[in-house]
Amino acid sequence: KFTKKKMSPPADPGTIGYAPGMSYHMSGRLYFACHETDGFTIDQIERNPNFFFFSSGVPEEYVPFCADFGPSDIVDVLRFCREIRDTLNDPRLEGRRVVFYTQAEAIVVTNSTFLICCYLMLEENHTPEQAIGRFERIRGLPIRPYRDAAFHEPTFALSILSCLRGLQRAISLGWIPPATFDVEAYESLVGQPTHDMTKVSPKFVMMATPTNSPNGVFQPVPRRPADYIPRLRGLGVTNVVRLIGGGLYDDKEFTDAGFNHHPLETPDHTGEMPLEAVRRFLDIADSAGEGVVAVHCKTGLGRTGTLVACYMVKNQGFTAAE
Repeated sequence: KFTKKKMSPPADPGTIGYAPGMSYHMSGRLYFACHETDGFTIDQIERNPNFFFFSSGVPEEYVPFCADFGPSDIVDVLRFCREIRDTLNDPRLEGRRVVFYTQAEAIVVTNSTFLICCYLMLEENHTPEQAIGRFERIRGLPIRPYRDAAFHEPTFALSILSCLRGLQRAISLGWIPPATFDVEAYESLVGQPTHDMTKVSPKFVMMATPTNSPNGVFQPVPRRPADYIPRLRGLGVTNVVRLIGGGLYDDKEFTDAGFNHHPLETPDHTGEMPLEAVRRFLDIADSAGEGVVAVHCKTGLGRTGTLVACYMVKNQGFTAAE
């Protein structure tokens, strides 16, 4: 009697094993590599005069809140794509293979993978699946899923592919025209001493809470409603939704300025959003008509992003992962 030996499935013939230092073809003259030391990079430059090795600081510039590490925001995506494009188009490098190299650490490899995929989509018309496929064929490449802004064990793993599909959908809706996106206007709103907001879609502005008092070392200068109001008007905002408890500013400052103000207090750090709050928020957004809705919790991220995402799923066809 013979026992049939259980065999492992054959490897995909299109796959390649991962090894630090190896250069992997991405598209055209563009290659990708992970280097463990500066000495190795110098050695590769000396040994391969027909290759041009270059790197970027963008994959390492994400500023975490907790244990999160990415993905990069749209400005960094466009900046990275420009760096790759300008390098490939440099007449001094005509005919040479161009190797983008990054550190071999998983977090940096993950962010570099995401950014190169964005380049392949925005500059070379790859689909999200085609772009990530260039990396999925590299067996053992140290890529991590993205996670929430917390220190606990994540309960949901966000894939690079889902990020790419979300980007593709936003571009298809005309929200992000890569060739004409106004980087200066975007950066003038984000993380400023007197205000912090982002217009994430034609319908919504997400913002950190206005406050009439400083907030310790993290916000030594108060971001007053009076600082927000002219900027919100300029963005076409007609409604403001407050998701945190009152007391940081007077709601009347917004109503006196002509905005519809909606207190919609929701719990923080619970991992879920009450269904009634979702329903009411969607009603507020739908009732705003052509007006833009500004939404804030404390930082303008978790609760704010969750409710805005619910509207995007309901009205714009996004999947939850996108």
